[in-house]
Amino acid sequence: MLKFESIIDAVTSRMEPIFINQQRCSRIRSPLSKCSKCIDICPTNGIDIKNTQINLNDNCIKCGLCASVCPNGAISIQEPTELNLYNYIVESGKANNKVALTCRKNSNISNDIFRVPCLGSLNLEFLLGIDILPFEVNVIFSKEICKECSVENGINYYLNSMEKVKKIERTLNLAGDSIKHMESIPKIKKNKILNDNEVDDERREFLFSAFRSVKKLPSFAIKYVLGSNEEEKKSREIVPNPTFSKYPILTKIFNEEKDKLASNIEMIDYLKPSLKGVCNFCRACVILCPMGALKYKEDEDKVDILLINEACTGCGLCTEVCYYKSLELKPKKVDDFTVMQPRIIASGTKQRCSICKQIITSSEITEICLSCIKSGKGNGRQI
Repeated sequence: MLKFESIIDAVTSRMEPIFINQQRCSRIRSPLSKCSKCIDICPTNGIDIKNTQINLNDNCIKCGLCASVCPNGAISIQEPTELNLYNYIVESGKANNKVALTCRKNSNISNDIFRVPCLGSLNLEFLLGIDILPFEVNVIFSKEICKECSVENGINYYLNSMEKVKKIERTLNLAGDSIKHMESIPKIKKNKILNDNEVDDERREFLFSAFRSVKKLPSFAIKYVLGSNEEEKKSREIVPNPTFSKYPILTKIFNEEKDKLASNIEMIDYLKPSLKGVCNFCRACVILCPMGALKYKEDEDKVDILLINEACTGCGLCTEVCYYKSLELKPKKVDDFTVMQPRIIASGTKQRCSICKQIITSSEITEICLSCIKSGKGNGRQI
């Protein structure tokens, strides 16, 4: 029978490779994007974005800091994802009642401790999720050792994230104090050896999922590795992205706690677009959204732009590509993570220009189209 520690080691060993999804990068979606988070945080100048490609050069040490700050998951750590790691920690906590997590470079570790490339690679959502678990999660590090690490400021990014976690917990009145910082490895209670009759279905499914994570390589990753001219050509075409949920852990937390949380509490670290001016429904925001969080809906003469909150990361690309500068970012609220129905952010109607008779689509009543005004046919009248 395989030891549980071996499973943990096998699962976490898959965290090192960095996977790049070019189409989720704001900079690649549009040259108007000013995002440079991955480049700014990289301690080794290991990232280049040019020729519509994200490239990890030879300086890359696979610390994962870039993955932690990329709002859209264009750069991510492969299996296990943070959601899978969170689930593994939950299962391990149920069995052990105590879990330890440390940096992979920590040499004084054993196989029964979860390891990540760098503590700074853990994002805000993940840390909040494990800090409110009903058992201790011991995070092992030494500030003095971390200061000498090649991952410059990695520990500072982690500690700054933990400060934000505590602020969110105070805002939402969540009882979070499960993460304990330690410099040495605690004694962890070992699993009870179960016979076949004692292994329940949930436990068995967890073990199987761990093996699947280790053995499987996603089909899109295989195509990426093998290379395909046709696939590469398609990957560079800017088309609307499929919708991708970004905050599964937060959604889980807020749904479990929704009876205790006020739905209108603002989450200042999580943003969403809001209409501040006239929308003319050019649909640039819909087409270019890296997460597929914006959708266009048409019903006869009525049109809407819908926002899928669980997919929106607040990356801000929609505000940057809006020709009319009609969008701005505002903090999300708690119910943005619990109400799954798309919400309307802009509504309008199809109208007809009184001069050229072409169809105008606008969120306000409009007599003259922009083309006629620009050509001087509007006699000074404004839209």
